[in-house]
Amino acid sequence: MSKIVPLSRCYTVGSAVFDTLTIREPKLSDYRQIGRVAELQRGVIVIFPEAIWAYSERLLQDLPPGALSELDLDDAMAVEDAILDFFSEARARLNKRASSSSDSAGDQAMSTA
Repeated sequence: MSKIVPLSRCYTVGSAVFDTLTIREPKLSDYRQIGRVAELQRGVIVIFPEAIWAYSERLLQDLPPGALSELDLDDAMAVEDAILDFFSEARARLNKRASSSSDSAGDQAMSTA
């Protein structure tokens, strides 16, 4: 699944003109090479900006190299949020699956008792 990030204005980089960015969802190969975008350390969420921007460069579709560096700060922050959303949404889906499977296991245990 991809995310489309609307930008605050139209940008021109080389021959490319764009006012939205399309970012594809990270895959395992991306995750293995770049790693986590954040982690919990002593009760505080620590965000890794270098990882976020490595994902951004890798996952942006149909954009010339270096186009990210032309973004205004508010648009850069929207890209950052979109990358972080991929990870928080994946974690939520994983937690929901884990919760569903433990509920199902409980139902099966109760039905066999």
